Amino acid sequence: MSLRKSSTTRIPVIRNTLGRNSLQNENPSIKCRRSSSLDARARGSGGVPFKPRSMSEERKSLYHSSRKSSLTFNECKTIKDQRPLADKAYQRKKILELVEFLNETNFMYQISASKLQQPSKKDFEMIFQHLVQFFEPDYVVKRIEEEAPRILKSLCYHFIPPKSSFLYIARTNWPTLLGCLLFLMDMAKFVEKIDPKLFFSAAEIENPEEHAILLNYIFSSYISREDNEEEISFFTELIKSRKPYDIVNLQEKNKELNLALDQVQKEMEEINDLKASSEEYDIVSKHYENYFCQMANHQKKKEMDCEHLSQELAEKETELQNLKDILAQKQASFDAQGFDGKKQMSYYENRKGELSEKLQIKKSAFKKLQNECWDVEMQYAKDFDKGTSICETFNEVYSNVHELTNNILDTLQNANPVAKTLCSNLTFNFPECKMQLGQKSILQQSNTRKSTLEEIKKKIDSTDLFLNCLATKENEKLQELTIKKSDLSVKIKVASSQETKKEHDLNAEEKQALEEVKALEVECDELLRELEKVRALTLVTENKNKTLLDEYKELQEKKRKMLRTLNSYLNEQKKLFIHHSKVLEDTKKETEEAGEEICAVIAEKVRKINT
Repeated sequence: MSLRKSSTTRIPVIRNTLGRNSLQNENPSIKCRRSSSLDARARGSGGVPFKPRSMSEERKSLYHSSRKSSLTFNECKTIKDQRPLADKAYQRKKILELVEFLNETNFMYQISASKLQQPSKKDFEMIFQHLVQFFEPDYVVKRIEEEAPRILKSLCYHFIPPKSSFLYIARTNWPTLLGCLLFLMDMAKFVEKIDPKLFFSAAEIENPEEHAILLNYIFSSYISREDNEEEISFFTELIKSRKPYDIVNLQEKNKELNLALDQVQKEMEEINDLKASSEEYDIVSKHYENYFCQMANHQKKKEMDCEHLSQELAEKETELQNLKDILAQKQASFDAQGFDGKKQMSYYENRKGELSEKLQIKKSAFKKLQNECWDVEMQYAKDFDKGTSICETFNEVYSNVHELTNNILDTLQNANPVAKTLCSNLTFNFPECKMQLGQKSILQQSNTRKSTLEEIKKKIDSTDLFLNCLATKENEKLQELTIKKSDLSVKIKVASSQETKKEHDLNAEEKQALEEVKALEVECDELLRELEKVRALTLVTENKNKTLLDEYKELQEKKRKMLRTLNSYLNEQKKLFIHHSKVLEDTKKETEEAGEEICAVIAEKVRKINT
């Protein structure tokens, strides 16, 4: 800000300056201009005073620049932002404060706390422009990503977000941008509370000595010899005109003010303690609110569980009624059949005894037939042995006859030469057919032997009668043997066929009896199983009914107990909440009263000092 000198009053050239330059001035040539950062309007009589910058609540120290020609503040050391900007409750509280401040300062656009939960970029730009206009009335947003960091830096804001954070508004960057708006709001509130009489009023003031000390400090700290001579001369004349004459009185006043300041600091410490306790009570109240919310949700869950249990109980009752109906139907059908288990069991047992007696009779008959078959087999074996011995004797006789015929022919050939010629013509070809025990072999061999004997009879009419007799006897014996053998074979066949028939009949009857017994046993077992199933079903249904009734009673008792405990617990919590709310209100009232008393004491002391 530049100053102009006039004969009567000093009129400010521009009001919208902060520090060395304007906030929206981006021309580097203008930035290089050396000018003081004091408002000339404050020097003129009746002018609006300059509103200097202030730091936020988190800033703890101020440092003047190395360049004494500019009224600016150096940046503090890098510190961490202690504000819980990510906390939703803190955001809601600060958003309400911001909306209230905007409405009090005639914000041109309609805004609400719900809208600021997720604002748009345009909303942020309008709020930023409104807050910056407290320091720069002609400020208009053009490129906020370039202007906002520069403005915040000039106001010594420590937590300046990057330029990319100003390009869009999202959930990720909204807390940091909200912190910037809160800083500007605090700065604007601080500027409004500054007393304009402390800054270069041309009119007469009540305490020129104190004003002179302030001016001397500003002149020695910020005014450089390189500045304009007009400004330097103006400051020197102003300081000389208000230089204190009685230093002893000022020192005494300074001591009194230091004592008053110590008392005020002690009272402020007490106020801070009260604030800390009130914050603790706020935290406790938040915990109680969260606890009440959790208990309300828990109560809703328990009510839902009770509803589910009542629904399940109704379903169980319907199932129980259905089971009762089914059991009644089965009992009615069972009674309609007229089934008597004891009578049926006695009937089946009698029937089983009769069948077992028949089976024993059949078994005894089977054993008798089996013994007869064994006797017949023994007789057959004996007859078979006799037949084999007869066959062996026949074979021996046949071989002897063959040898005899050959010997006779040899003797005849040797005895007579005529007979020799006859014997040469008479050749007896005996076939090699030994007798075996079988009807077919015996018949075939008898036919062959008959043919050979007939040939022998045709060729030799003059053979010996002995041979004819032997042949006839042998033939008769053979015929008798064949007849006996055929009779034996027929008897054996008949006996074997009868035995097979008897065995078949016995097996068929035995099988029928066994099948009937098995069928009756199966029917008995099925009926007994059905009886056992029906009895088991009745027992199960009765047990289920009992258990369901017991569960229903237990659930009702549990439900009553839970409702009683919930009601008692809610009443206790309501009482505690009312008690804590009263305690908080009392503490707030006490803090307000203490603050009013402290303000009254400070005001009285200031009045005394002024007087």
